[in-house]
Amino acid sequence: MEKQRKHFTAADKVKLLRRHLVEKVPVSQVCEEAGIQPTQFYRWQQIFFENGTAAFERQSKSETSAREQLITFLESKIQRKDEVLAELMEEHVALKKVLGSLGLPVPGGPPDYTPYAGGDPDKPMPTEAHVGDGIHPTDPAHRRLLQRCIDQFYKTWLADQTSRRTLDP
Repeated sequence: MEKQRKHFTAADKVKLLRRHLVEKVPVSQVCEEAGIQPTQFYRWQQIFFENGTAAFERQSKSETSAREQLITFLESKIQRKDEVLAELMEEHVALKKVLGSLGLPVPGGPPDYTPYAGGDPDKPMPTEAHVGDGIHPTDPAHRRLLQRCIDQFYKTWLADQTSRRTLDP
């Protein structure tokens, strides 16, 4: 019957090497307890010493390279955003010039509407109909505006629709 192959983790290998190097346990005893050949132990020891400096360098290199990668990524992202913003600003300025030459309201310019509810200067909203800022209407003012819209637009539209239905065969 064949022997099952034993797989050791990196931590297990270091633990076996430490027993020999630090605790001064003979190689033959360590290998016998672990069930490995001395040649395997010496191979691990050779790899351990060859890569010993990497154990100290990895932490600082990986942290530095990860930070550098993040910084590079963020810088490129900011660069792309700057390019998009510059392109949008160029389009905005061109649009403002065209609209201004046509006499149309310019985006970001002063409003071209009247500050009266429903646009009717004869029926301005009373001061108490506004929330503290004097601009935004309160709930009763919203209801009043809605009623005005219904009276002025929908009733006219409904009457027009009704008259059309009676005239159509």
